[in-house]
Amino acid sequence: MIHESELFTVDVGNTNSSFVHWVDDKPLLKSNKEINKASKLIVSNVTNRSLSLGTPFIHTIHQKSMSSFGKMSSSYGFKAGTDRLVFAYFAFEKINSRTDLEKLLLIDTGTFSTVDIVSKDGFEGGIITPGVKLLDNSFDSGERLNSPKKESTQALERYPFKDTISTLKNSSWFILESIILRIIAEQKIDQVLLTGGNGEVLKDRLLSLGITSTYDPLFVHRGIYAFYKNEFGQTDLFVK
Repeated sequence: MIHESELFTVDVGNTNSSFVHWVDDKPLLKSNKEINKASKLIVSNVTNRSLSLGTPFIHTIHQKSMSSFGKMSSSYGFKAGTDRLVFAYFAFEKINSRTDLEKLLLIDTGTFSTVDIVSKDGFEGGIITPGVKLLDNSFDSGERLNSPKKESTQALERYPFKDTISTLKNSSWFILESIILRIIAEQKIDQVLLTGGNGEVLKDRLLSLGITSTYDPLFVHRGIYAFYKNEFGQTDLFVK
């Protein structure tokens, strides 16, 4: 039997993978070098890459039904990326443990940015857009403008932007912010949850627009862990 202290959650993304060691229900960000033969890995994998980490106890979460993901209903209509689903699963648990929450907006700013809605009814779907870095890189193609390298984490500037450099370096954020503002205008959102590599920057940018949010770089891992704790006995939800 695997001791709980050997449990790791693994988020395999399009670009990077992250590993979290769970001890007494607390997450500790680790490297893959700290995994050993006795470790149990619970994996969310949005790629076709296989994991070779020296342990036989690798369990990959998958979505068997298009109408549900474990105990969470899904009205998405198609299979979604596991990272989106486990983030939604965490939010679904949060909503159903509170009486003051009806609908959450979940934003994951990784290689791609996902903006999804979760309600007491389950995962409702959302939108996927290229991430900020991919959008930035798109400006370097085509005409190959001879402008200084854009940094997406530079200080906030206000629209309308006054020069070509400012226009280019703010465009990617402006696109993502516009999507979020439209969704919030159309939906009754109680809370905004952010994760991903650019989540902390986005939190500041949204705050400048009057939108408060909660950022946690481990929301996906928290979702994987919650799914494992609640659903692991359902063996058809996991594959070796």
